[in-house]
Amino acid sequence: MANLVTVKKRKNFDHVIGKETEQEYDLSNDYIAKLAQDRICEIFHGGIGLSDAEEFSNANALNLVEGDYEMDTGDFTYYITIK
Repeated sequence: MANLVTVKKRKNFDHVIGKETEQEYDLSNDYIAKLAQDRICEIFHGGIGLSDAEEFSNANALNLVEGDYEMDTGDFTYYITIK
C-alpha cells in the first residue's frame, strides 16, 4: 500500500509564466489521501485524446497504485510519484 504521493509541477519552456511547485500528500490520513486523488484527477482531466496505455496509467495513478507518472499539459509537465 502506498504511503506518500509527491506532485511536482515543472515548466516546459523558459518563457512560461507561473510557478513550479512540489506538493506531498501523506496517505495515512484518509482526508489527505482524498485530496491527493482529487489533485491527480484535476491534472489528468485535461488529458483528452490519450492512448490506451496513457489511460491505463492515469487509472493507476487515480487509484494510488505505486509508480511514477507524468502528464504534459503544454506549458507545464506534472510528475507524480506514488510510493
